Amino acid sequence: MALLVSTNLIQCFLSKGTWFPLTVIQGTLGGGAYMAHQVCLFAYIPELSRDPADVPNIMTSTKIYETVAILGFFVLGLGLPLAILTGCGPDNEVTGAVIGQVIVVMIGAPLSALGISMMRKRPALHKLAPGENLATIGILQVGRTFGTLRSKYPNLLGFFAGYTLWESATGAVTTITGQYVIEQLTGLSFTFVAVPMILCVIPGAMMALYIAKKRLLTSKQSVIAATVLFTFSILMVAFFAHSPETATAIFPFVPFVGMANGWIYPAQRNLLFELIPGGSEAEMMGFFQFCSMILSWLPPLTFIVLGNALGGDLRWALMVVPILHTLGAVILFFACDVEQGKKDIANTLSLRHYGDEAESGGMSKMDDVELTNVMTSSNDPEESANAITSTDDRTASVSSF
Repeated sequence: MALLVSTNLIQCFLSKGTWFPLTVIQGTLGGGAYMAHQVCLFAYIPELSRDPADVPNIMTSTKIYETVAILGFFVLGLGLPLAILTGCGPDNEVTGAVIGQVIVVMIGAPLSALGISMMRKRPALHKLAPGENLATIGILQVGRTFGTLRSKYPNLLGFFAGYTLWESATGAVTTITGQYVIEQLTGLSFTFVAVPMILCVIPGAMMALYIAKKRLLTSKQSVIAATVLFTFSILMVAFFAHSPETATAIFPFVPFVGMANGWIYPAQRNLLFELIPGGSEAEMMGFFQFCSMILSWLPPLTFIVLGNALGGDLRWALMVVPILHTLGAVILFFACDVEQGKKDIANTLSLRHYGDEAESGGMSKMDDVELTNVMTSSNDPEESANAITSTDDRTASVSSF
C-alpha cells in the first residue's frame, strides 16, 4: 500500500518533460502494487465469517463502497481542477492532472493508513525456502498452483478458465465503450455515458445480493446470468447505436451495462469463495488476479485490429466483448460442478482462520507456526497436503510449496 501511495505521490510532479517516465512508473510499480493490495484484501474475506451466507453481504458492500469512492474521486479529481482552471489547453490539462493527483494522495493516503491499521497480524501462509526469492517465486507458484488445481480441484480450475475469458471482456468494457462512443458515435460526450454506467453499478450489486439472499439463483447461475445481461446489453448497443445519427439510442442500454458490471463482480467472488480450499486463500486470490490480467490485452487489441480491418467501422469490432462473455459462461457451465467442488475442499476448511480466533487469542497460539499453503508440494503436486495434527490447538502440519 505504501508503494501504491508513493507512485501516486510521484505523479504530482507531472510535466511535459516527465510524463513518459511517470507513466511507466504508474503502469508498472503502481499497477503491481494495486494488484498485490487486491490479493491481500480479498484473501481476508473468506475468513471474516464462518457462515457462507454472509459472503454476499460482504461482497456487495465492498462493491458499493468501491463505486461510491470511484464517483467521489471522479468528481473531485476531474471536476475540481475544471472549476479552478479556466479554458482548455495543454498547460491547463497538465495542471489539472497534477491537481487531481494531489487530491487523490491527500485523501487516499490517510484512508490507506486507516485501513492498514485495522488489519490484524496473522502468520505467513508460506515462507521462502532456501534458494527462493521474491523475484521468481510468483512465476514458479503460478505453475505449481495450476498443477494442483488440475489434479485436485478441477472444478475450481474450470471456474478460473471461464473467468479468464469473461473478465478480460468485463475489464475492457469501459475502455472499449469509450472508444466506440468517441469514434463511432462522434459528437456524443463519453461523460454522459460513463456517469450513468458507473451509477448503475450500485443497483447491479444490490441485485446480486438480493438474488443470493433469496436464493433465486445459485452462485454459478448468478454469474452466468450476469454474463448474459452483459452480452445482451453490448449487442443492443451495437445493433441500435452505430452512427452519429443513432448515437442517442445508446442511453436505454447504458444502465444495463452498469448493472451487469455491478452484478458480476460480487457474484463471481461469491462463487470463488465457495470453491477455495481452506488455508490457501491468499494463493487463490493471487491466481484469481493473475487470471484477470493474463488476457486483458486481447479485447482492446482485437477491437483495434478489427476496426482497422473494417475500415474504421467499430460496430462489429465491438462484438469481441459479448463473444468473450459467452465463451466464459459456456466454460463455466460445463467445466465447473460447484457441488463436487465443495466436496473436494471440505477436508481443508479446518485450516481456515477466522477473525473471532484472533480476538479470542487463537492466532497467538500459532506465532511460531508457518501456515504453508495447503495446495501444493514442490516435489509432487498430487501429493496430499492436508494434514492437521491438532485441530484443538490449531497447530497445522502442512506440506510446503
